[in-house]
Amino acid sequence: MTVDPLIPGSLWLALAVAGVALLAWYALRRPPVIGRWRWGGVIGLMGGALLIVLLILLNPIRVTPIPPPPGKPLLTVLVDATGSMAVRDTANDRPRYVAASEVARTLSQNLRDQFDVRTLTFDCLGITGSPCFDRRPGFLGTIRSRPYLAVP
Repeated sequence: MTVDPLIPGSLWLALAVAGVALLAWYALRRPPVIGRWRWGGVIGLMGGALLIVLLILLNPIRVTPIPPPPGKPLLTVLVDATGSMAVRDTANDRPRYVAASEVARTLSQNLRDQFDVRTLTFDCLGITGSPCFDRRPGFLGTIRSRPYLAVP
């Protein structure tokens, strides 16, 4: 069990000291019409209430570690295959798609020891009226992917 105080520790300590001091001062001034045992019960209940408030201000938190799922984490690299990727504005006058595919291939090779890397391409944005918009109930739209890129 850990604590994450809702107020600074120094303020919590000052409240605890002031609360105990006020409770002790009040306990010493028992009204004559209340018996000792009954007054002790009243002070005990007041002390319990003070304790509950101070514990709530400490904000106790129960932390239970959850084991990670087995296997490597999945990393999906999406490569844009829309018409704009045919523009030749990269180094060596190559299309953007070729450059993006090489970056995806390099990324896949560098990270395959740490992640289960999958590389997908997409050719539309899933906008209503486009040919790849998924019209099933409950889906706003999904990306229709091509087969995986050949990543050695």
